[in-house]
Amino acid sequence: MKALYRGFWPGTVGSLPSGYLYLIVYHKSKHDLSQPQYPQTIRTWSPFLAGAIAEAASIGLFVPIDVVTQRMQLAQTTGRNFLQISTELVKNEGFLGLYRGTALTALKLGIGSGIWWIFYEYLKPSFAKFRRDPNSSGTEKLSGFLAGFFAGIASTITTNPLDVVKTRIQTQVCISSESTAVVPYKSVLDGFKRIWKTEGWKGVNRGLIPKLVSQGPLSAVWAFVYEFVLSYSISG
Repeated sequence: MKALYRGFWPGTVGSLPSGYLYLIVYHKSKHDLSQPQYPQTIRTWSPFLAGAIAEAASIGLFVPIDVVTQRMQLAQTTGRNFLQISTELVKNEGFLGLYRGTALTALKLGIGSGIWWIFYEYLKPSFAKFRRDPNSSGTEKLSGFLAGFFAGIASTITTNPLDVVKTRIQTQVCISSESTAVVPYKSVLDGFKRIWKTEGWKGVNRGLIPKLVSQGPLSAVWAFVYEFVLSYSISG
């Protein structure tokens, strides 16, 4: 059972600084992009654009944590902790090894974040309309919970192929060896081509169902907590 949670706590705790920066940048960007001086198209898509901007701002703090966490989840690294794997990675691949797959991670998270927020911001008021008191605190939290669930589903479906390639690229050095004859992916496009050629549709959507089962509820809970903290901050 413990093996199922390898990398959970380092990944969770390590993501807190990037998450804090992410939310600050998102709210500031969304506020600025919603101003009247911008065209209506920009204002309509401000949640998507702000989400992508927030990811770009916080990606530098997130990627090293993500790379090491991915390595921790491999069978070959069993018995080694976060610090040991980080040290080994830098020793073997240099400091830039911590940023393996940064461009793809930024693309995946930027698109995923943008989709999440635009679904969330537009679904939340729609769900609130079904309540007797659309403006109550309870309605805000419940509508946020439901909007978060569906936003998580939409974001996961859209970005799963990118996530598959990202994971392969971030872990390929660790799993490649002469005995297994695994050929590293030369680029993102090369990764897509190889996976599609050898594994087809199932390959590029590997792990989608488990992710949907987990990300929908997790996204809903995150949105509920987000609305709670936001309402507390405003009232405080």
